[in-house]
Amino acid sequence: MPFSDAARGAAAHATDVRTINPVDAGGAVKASFKVVKHVGHGVCQPGSYQTGTESKCPAPAAAAGVLDPCWPLAPAKTMVCQAKPWVHKLVRVHVRNSTAGGTGFRAVAVPWGLRIGAKTRCLHDVGSVRKVDGHPLIYHCSHHHDVFGPLRDGGSTWKAHVYRTHAHTRSGYKSLGWRTVVIAWKGADAPPPATPPPTPSGLL
Repeated sequence: MPFSDAARGAAAHATDVRTINPVDAGGAVKASFKVVKHVGHGVCQPGSYQTGTESKCPAPAAAAGVLDPCWPLAPAKTMVCQAKPWVHKLVRVHVRNSTAGGTGFRAVAVPWGLRIGAKTRCLHDVGSVRKVDGHPLIYHCSHHHDVFGPLRDGGSTWKAHVYRTHAHTRSGYKSLGWRTVVIAWKGADAPPPATPPPTPSGLL
């Protein structure tokens, strides 16, 4: 099970916050990453939907039609894009423009991805309008789990309100309560999650 007793026991540890950047200081792909695909003649834009501090490159063959986030390589007009923070496979894009000095970079208030428990991985869902109990869908996760509403910042340990898909409820989800975020992946300089208002008693 993704949320085993052992995983819950380990949840007392601090959340491991990891900053993702597949490019080294010299503008080359780091040894722990691998380029597995090449895309030519892209037009990239500053302001990643996932991290804010990187770029995005529209590409018809990509999921949702965009490669996001993406980082510049040396020489100029070459970028690499990563679909999921826990998968170190990259797409190299040869771009026709430059995002240097662009005005679209911004802060994104939530991490790009999460690991909750031993196996459940969650990716920031940018375009969803789905809500449960008045809370928006923030992360789409593996093992039929999703995260609704803001993360709870408890200092060194972050929590996420996890729901499991459930066919026999009106919303289609069943609350599993608050779960510890074991790993949080973010882009460079992304802020920690905002602390939501206190949760009413009985919802913990």
